[in-house]
Amino acid sequence: MNLNEKIINEIEFLVENNSLNKNYKYGFSYFESPLVGFASINNPLFSEYKNIICDFHYHPREFFEPAPADGTVIVWVLPVSEEVRKSNSRENRFPSLFWALQREYGERFNMLIRKHIQEYMKESGYDAVSPMLSDKWKRLDNTKVGLASTWSERHAAFASGLGTFSLSDGFITRRGIAHRCGSVVTDAVLDVSKSEYDDHLSNCLFYNNKSECGLCMSRCPAGAITESGHDKDLCNKYSYKTIKKVKGDYYKVETTGCGLCQTAVPCEYSLPFTE
Repeated sequence: MNLNEKIINEIEFLVENNSLNKNYKYGFSYFESPLVGFASINNPLFSEYKNIICDFHYHPREFFEPAPADGTVIVWVLPVSEEVRKSNSRENRFPSLFWALQREYGERFNMLIRKHIQEYMKESGYDAVSPMLSDKWKRLDNTKVGLASTWSERHAAFASGLGTFSLSDGFITRRGIAHRCGSVVTDAVLDVSKSEYDDHLSNCLFYNNKSECGLCMSRCPAGAITESGHDKDLCNKYSYKTIKKVKGDYYKVETTGCGLCQTAVPCEYSLPFTE
C-alpha cells in the first residue's frame, strides 16, 4: 500500500468510525464516504489562482518556510448524507434543522480530519499544514471579487481533478454539489490525480444547456443567484446573518449555512447529466 492509499484509508476510516460524524440525538451521520484527490504544488493552476481569484490567495508553497521545491495538496470532499439532504430539499426559505446541525457540527468534524491528516503526514516524516488551521488563512471582505479568502479548498479540489464549478459557485463532483471540502498541503511528493475536466464549468448543466437547468436560481431565497452568476456578499448576508437573526433560537448553533441551492437540484448528489 503506497502513501496515497494510506491517506485515503485514514480519511475513510474517520468518516466511517469517528463519533464526531454522528448526530446521536437524531440518529444520522453528517457525511458519507469521501472523495480524495491529490494535486502537485507545481500545478500551474495554483499560480493562475493569484490572477483568477486575487494576489492575496496563497500558493501552496507559501504555507511553508522555507518553501519546498515540490510537494502535494491533499484534498477531500465529504458528501452530505442522504438524510440531511432530503430534509433540506423539502425547505424553500430557511435550511432544515438537520442541515444547520451538519453545517455547525459537520464542519467541526471536518476540522478534526484536517488536524489528523496534518499530524499523520508529520508522523510519516514530512512537513504538512492544513491551510484552514494556519494563521495565514483569513476571510476578506470588500475585495475586487467580493467576499473571499486567502485559500480556497474548492479551487484546490478543482486542481486535484475532483470536479468543476457551478452557476451558484458551488463545486460539482461525481457525488454532487452538497458537500464540504478539506485540504492539507505537504512536502511529500505523492501520486497526483488526473483531471477528467477540460473546462472549469464542465459539470454544470446550466452552462451546458440553459433550457434544462438554472434551478439553483429559484431555490435561492436571497435572490443571490442569477444568470450572471453568484452574488457572494448577498448570499453571505442571508446565510450567516438573516437566518440566524430570524431562526437562531430554533437551530441553536453559531453557523446555520443555507444550502438550499445544493438540494432539490439535478446536481445534488451526482453529475446532472443523463445518458
